[in-house]
Amino acid sequence: MRTPVEQGSAMSGDDPATTAEPEDDEPGDGAVEPAGVGRLLAFSDGVFSIAFTILVLDIAVPDDLSPAGLRNALAGQVPQLLSALLSFAVIGRFWVSHHDMLRQVRGADAGLLVVNTALLAAVALIPFTTSLLAEYGDLVEPTVYYAGMVAITAALQLVMLWWITRRGLLLPGTPRSSLEAAAGGLGSSVMAFVVSIPVAFASTTAAQLCWLLAFVPLAPLLRRLRPAR
Repeated sequence: MRTPVEQGSAMSGDDPATTAEPEDDEPGDGAVEPAGVGRLLAFSDGVFSIAFTILVLDIAVPDDLSPAGLRNALAGQVPQLLSALLSFAVIGRFWVSHHDMLRQVRGADAGLLVVNTALLAAVALIPFTTSLLAEYGDLVEPTVYYAGMVAITAALQLVMLWWITRRGLLLPGTPRSSLEAAAGGLGSSVMAFVVSIPVAFASTTAAQLCWLLAFVPLAPLLRRLRPAR
């Protein structure tokens, strides 16, 4: 004799065995929230924009100066301007890569949120190390701090790319070339800034010149080194 629950299931056409919790079909399906990507992008863009703004706020405008004094004061601002321009380029590159990466994601899970939060924390600290570099750029410690913070930020973005790929969060049909371009750009940043750290103990100028290597694209080189199938 059927229980009332079984009779109700039979009348509705549902098998009690099939009304259990649905299982995950793919590794990335467990806690994926498709609607969360837009909020994640908006929040991240806000943090990036604040970091850009802080870079500008650190540049003081001299006042009550004669023309000759103004020229001297502006000449004294050159380190601040160069440091700000460098960080604008660095943070801007991170933002473009981050934006392109999340536009190819079908949803966000808890792991992606954690990695993204760590990445944004690193981005928020870049203006602080920029100020140190502007004031004491000829010293080893500020050069090492700046290089280390940028390298950590690039490494976290590489972890983010790895997580998105590993968890199957990419949209179907995402071209491999876009992933290679992102990995190549971030990889060049990590290498350039990490290599500059030991160089700084010999010459801070040489270490800072090493940072230019971060803007050399590695994606074409990676494609050449990849064995043909």
